[in-house]
Amino acid sequence: MEALYPGLLVGYGVKFEDLTISHELGRGGFGAVCAGLYYSQEVAVKQQQDEKATVGKTLKAMEKEYLLHFHLRHENVTSVLCFNVDPQQGPITLVMEKLDASLDDLLHAPTVPLALAGGFLACLRSTKHSLGKGQAACWNGRTPLPLSLRLSLLLGVARGLAFLHGRGMIHLDIKPANLMMDARSVTKNTYIYGCK
Repeated sequence: MEALYPGLLVGYGVKFEDLTISHELGRGGFGAVCAGLYYSQEVAVKQQQDEKATVGKTLKAMEKEYLLHFHLRHENVTSVLCFNVDPQQGPITLVMEKLDASLDDLLHAPTVPLALAGGFLACLRSTKHSLGKGQAACWNGRTPLPLSLRLSLLLGVARGLAFLHGRGMIHLDIKPANLMMDARSVTKNTYIYGCK
């Protein structure tokens, strides 16, 4: 099996003893997405918080979706490192590569993570926002994003969707919160579990 990150074990089952979960990054109908460490690698961990979240969806169907996402490898699609759908082993969990911000963060948050400022977001610095620890000023919400930035973001989304469509899949939840960016400002489609 090809390792996504050097030295990081990538496999189907989550080794919960090697997974540390820290702070919450977001919450949805399924549960929470938290920052974490898996074998000392920064990851995003999506865990079911409510058993009712699987109503209408069997664990077998979830396993099929997670396994499908697990095998997807493309620069513009978030990678799944491992997952668990066996309640006997632990909570229903999806461990993914951790990305730095969403398009929603870029468009609406008063600040974006400093990791993004080094790429094309450096041109978006604004003196109208104060800088907090680990943060850089971002687009002020009144000035349109530069055309080159908009095109770069859209191209990443289009490449990820073309990859999925080429495999007969349709992403059912495209929205700014599900379009993530890494430190190189590469846009990635995430939460592929909504694909058909």
